[in-house]
Amino acid sequence: GTAIDTAPPVTTAVLSGTKGDDDWYRSRVVVALSATERGSPVVATYYILDGGSKQTYRSPFPIARDGAHQLSFYGISSAGAQEQAHNLTIRIDATAPAVRIALQPAVLWPPNGHMRNVSVSGAITDATSGVNLSSVNFKVTDEYGAVQPAGVVVLGAGGSFRFLISL
Repeated sequence: GTAIDTAPPVTTAVLSGTKGDDDWYRSRVVVALSATERGSPVVATYYILDGGSKQTYRSPFPIARDGAHQLSFYGISSAGAQEQAHNLTIRIDATAPAVRIALQPAVLWPPNGHMRNVSVSGAITDATSGVNLSSVNFKVTDEYGAVQPAGVVVLGAGGSFRFLISL
């Protein structure tokens, strides 16, 4: 008799996008799936994104929305052998963090040539991936383009900061 090869295909995913830190992408991600035969020819490759309906893979597809996305994919051979589903988590945060800042006093007027302490406070937040920084650099640029002063500020809980500068 003739032996029927029932080995399922092997499907791999290649993700394209701008990589950020901690396995996050800073841009949309394009997913390309590739199924390799191990026996019978590959009949179809399927994927499910974020628990939606099963889709037949035909060409690379984008994932653009910020957040953590769940991708499941697998191939089926002409002999009916289905490979075990592969599962990937794709994290996207293409939205820049928000910086909130307050100055006290907010205006230095009238100009009198004397230095004055200004309290700088605020927070750096990111709704999707959070802020994974312990400190940030700051600089104050005057109306002539000169930087004075500049420095490093340690961030507190929730990305908060507070410091004094003399202007």
